[in-house]
Formats: sequence, C-alpha cells, structure tokens
Amino acid sequence: MKAIAIIMLTCIISLNAAEQEWLSLFDGSSLDGWKAGENPASFKIVDGTIACDGPRAHLFYDGKIQNAVFKNFEFKASVLTKPDANSGIYFHTKFQQDGWPEKGFEVQVNNTHRGAGDYRS
Repeated sequence: MKAIAIIMLTCIISLNAAEQEWLSLFDGSSLDGWKAGENPASFKIVDGTIACDGPRAHLFYDGKIQNAVFKNFEFKASVLTKPDANSGIYFHTKFQQDGWPEKGFEVQVNNTHRGAGDYRS
C-alpha cells in the first residue's frame, strides 16, 4: 500500500517570531540533518525538494538547529500532494524506526486517501 506521496518544497522554522528570522531545515540538495525510519528508500531529493513516494515512511529532523528540539516556534512548509495521497507533518515527536509516531501531533496534509471499503479517511 502506498502510504505517502508528498513533495516538500520548503521546510523552514522561526524560533523567535519577534525577530522574523526563518531558518531552513532542508539544504535543498541532501537529506543531511534528516533521519528516515522504516522505509528510507521512499525518500529522495528531486529538483531541490524532498520527495516521498512508496511504502509508509517517516522522515525526522535530527539536525543541528536547536539540536532538533523546538519549543515556541512557527513552522512553514510548501507541499504538493498527488490524488489519493495520505500524508502529514508531525511535530513534537521523536525518531522511531518503524510504526506510526507514538508521541507528538500530526497536521494532515491531504486527506483524500481511500481506505478500506473505498471510504475517504
């Protein structure tokens, strides 16, 4: 089952909203600072974006900014999904090798994935 189909165009964070300084979590050319669990082959870099297509996979930021621990932040991402995608962005979570993240919250990016019985989850 194809669980995620998403392209992240930008992934930036602001740690101090008063200063309006945005820091990029993605360098545009590699997955340096990111750690994939379960099916890492589902992620690749395409035209300066993080692309995900394939079996269920999760990509965790594990980079140097704030040692990947964020509080009181703003997060902005530009995303593109394909029809019937099931994807999201998790935050306040930690790396897991497999399974759905046990901690944190998910912002659903595209909720048109067809589940069992052809329902939309």
